[in-house]
Parts: sequence; C-alpha cells; structure tokens
Amino acid sequence: MHLDYDISQMRNASGVPLIKASACEDLYGVIDKIQVENLLKYLNDKLSTIKKDLALYIRQRIAFDIYHDLLLANVAHWLATNKESKLYNKHPILIIEKRNYWICLVLDYLKRKNVQYKIFHTMDFKRNKGILFLYYAIKICIELIRAIAVIPKKKETSGDARIGIPFYVNQNFTEYYDLKNYYLFWFYKSEIAPERILIYIPEREINISDEEINNIKKAKFNIVFCPTRITRKRKCDVPIYRCSLKTSSLLIQYLVQIIKIYKHSENKPMKEQWKILTLLLVQLPYWEDFFQSNNIKVKFRFHDIFGVRDIAAKLSGAVTISYHYSDHSDARIVRDEVSDVFFIWGNKYRKCLSPAHSTTRNFIITGYIFDYTFEKLKDKAQLIRDSFSDKANYLIGIFSENMSGYLGKAQFKFYMKILEFAVQHADLGIVVKPKKENDEMLLRSIKELNSSHPETPAFRVRVG
Repeated sequence: MHLDYDISQMRNASGVPLIKASACEDLYGVIDKIQVENLLKYLNDKLSTIKKDLALYIRQRIAFDIYHDLLLANVAHWLATNKESKLYNKHPILIIEKRNYWICLVLDYLKRKNVQYKIFHTMDFKRNKGILFLYYAIKICIELIRAIAVIPKKKETSGDARIGIPFYVNQNFTEYYDLKNYYLFWFYKSEIAPERILIYIPEREINISDEEINNIKKAKFNIVFCPTRITRKRKCDVPIYRCSLKTSSLLIQYLVQIIKIYKHSENKPMKEQWKILTLLLVQLPYWEDFFQSNNIKVKFRFHDIFGVRDIAAKLSGAVTISYHYSDHSDARIVRDEVSDVFFIWGNKYRKCLSPAHSTTRNFIITGYIFDYTFEKLKDKAQLIRDSFSDKANYLIGIFSENMSGYLGKAQFKFYMKILEFAVQHADLGIVVKPKKENDEMLLRSIKELNSSHPETPAFRVRVG
C-alpha cells in the first residue's frame, strides 16, 4: 500500500501540528520523567556550581537521541487513529530501531498511545559511548605529550584576547552590511580593540578559506586552530593551540570524578546518565585550559545548541553569551540554554526558553540585531521598489526561513498560493528574500510560471 501524506498537515487531538507537539510538549513530557538529581549529588564542589547546567546537558543529549523516534511514534498514532488515514483502525505496527537505552522512553510512550511496535537492533560504533570515551582520552593524552615534547618558538595565541568567538563557515567577519555578520554585529560600534578578539576554529571539518584568514588578519583579530580530533588538518598559516601542562591536573581531577560517580550509580538509568556525563567530563580539560590560558572573559556563541565549550567556559570563569534566533517562537528542550546572557528581540520572546529547564536568567532586549543596516540599505530597497511597473500599487514582502525537510512541500504550496493570488490582483507586486540557495532555486522555478501572466506587475526574487 502506498501512503502519501504531508506530515506538516498532521495534527494531534488538541489540534497541535505533530511536528511541533513532538518537539515541544510531548518531548518535554517524556524528558521530565528522567531524574538526574540522584546522579549529580556526587559532584565535587567545582562542578556543583553548574549542577543545573549539567542536568540540562544530560536531558538535552537524551532528547536529541529520541526526538525523531518520538515524531515517528506520533505519526504512527495519527495513522492508526485519524479517519483521514487509510490505516484508520487497522492497527499498523511501527518498526523502530533500538539505537540506545533511552529508546525505552519512546516505547513507554507508544504503550500509553496503544500503538503496536516491533524493535530491531543495529550496531553503530560511531555512537558507542565507550569507544567515544576512549577516543577522547587518547586524544587529550596526545595533546599532553605534544605540550611536553614541543616547545613553541613563540607564543601562538594572544594572552590579551579577551573575547572568544568560534569560527564557522562563511561568518563574514569583516563585512557588516551586504553580508550580515552574525558573530560580530556588536563589534562595529563597540570601541573594543580588535586585538582583544580571539577567533578560534573548533572543528576539523570546518574549511576556512585563505580570503577569510586574510580578512581576519587585516581586521587585526587573533586566530587559532583548536584540534578537537587526533588528526591536525589546518591551514598552514593558522597557528595551532597547544594545551598547557595544567591540562594534566584537570584530567586527573575529572577522571577521579568519573570514577566516584560511577561507584554511586545504583541502577541502569543512572549508569546511562553517567555515560553521557563521562563524555562531557573527559573533554573539559582541553577546553577549560584553552579559555584560561587565553584569558577569555567572554564567550559569544552564534548557533543555538550549547555544548562542552560552553560548560568549560563557565568553569573557567568566562561569561557566556548567545542570542535569539529569528525563527524561534516557542520553548523546546533541544534549544534550552545555559548562557549567562541571552539577547532577545523583545520581551515576549522570553518564552523561547523554558524557565523550568534553562539556566539563563539575564535577558537583554536588543530588538533586531541587524537594524544598523537599515539606513545604508534604504537606497537599495528603493531600487527594488522602482523596478516594478507602475501597475504595482501594493507590494508584499516575504522573508523566507527556508522551510526544508518535513515542511518543504508545504512551503512550495504556500508560494504557489501567493503566486495565484498575485495573478488575480493586477495591482500587486511581490518581493521574496530567500534565506538559502535551495530556497532561491525553488522560487526561481515558480517565478517562471509568472511569465504567462504579463498583466501581473512582478514576482521578484531577491537574495540577501
């Protein structure tokens, strides 16, 4: 039997879209059943200061492991209970993979929903926590050996760098208008000396171009590569950070903590939580040493998922800062925060972080963080307006958030409806600003349909 359903149109009994319910209320409901407090009672004094951050870290990692399975569970329930489904009252069976221990939470959820299921097992060594722990342990030992054996000819990082900025692809470090600068939007008028900015490359997979390196150096920012893997692939003109010998004492400290917590792990859930915490603790020595050695007092993060570097920064005494994404309008466990400071567009966006889970308490209302571009881009906006024919008395602007994945089909239908509306109203013009290249290609293909309706002023696609 062939089933063709748009998952974005599926709703639960309360009328909430399944995609949203699975990521919000349902996932919170499942995750809240996890008790991590018993495990965290055995933290030392240092880690106890961030106990709530660690509790969120454990819950969030579990949420990442089970979110898609929970969505599958809700889809299976919809297919079995919704009258629009061809499988209504036919008791379909969900085949689900047991990737980890926490799938038991989803199986309990399926039982409560009266959804039948069968499980199958696979072995994925890349996700095996024992192998990952061994890898991280070997990696940090190699870093320590290099720190002992290699005496740098000169200091490779600047001790004056006070603000740490992680580099990710195409972050436009020196362009403030035509290409929005997500990490340094605050720098332009901050009066902070560029020498106090340290840009570090935290992942091996991130390719930084020669042009970007030159731009960073021309701006007088510091730059360093942090090898988080055993292999050290990097640009030859970007220095590598070598950890200090203090990393060894930190490693011993955390290994002792790992052993102590394991001894007090009384049951299977506690042991599985211990595994998650262990993978975090074994990575902390390197990053804690990094933030302390570089005297980083502020860590700014662009992306919306916190991790080991945020925890290490807080332990080293740095203030962590992040900000509200434009497409976030509700609280979700996978986006809850540990930042000390969180920039939000307006007061109502406080609800984007759950007060019961997030540890962030300092919100700063910034408005739209790129509003400094408005005045400079006003002339370009007028050129777009003038490019329409005189028939266009009204313009509709659409700022696309690139609804790919589950919502791709719904987004296509939305654009088609907009085009049909424009065809029916000869005095209407439409400007669409797609977010990503695949979105732009979709829009251009739809725009071609407009050529058969010359009486319509225009369907413009603008990239920004």
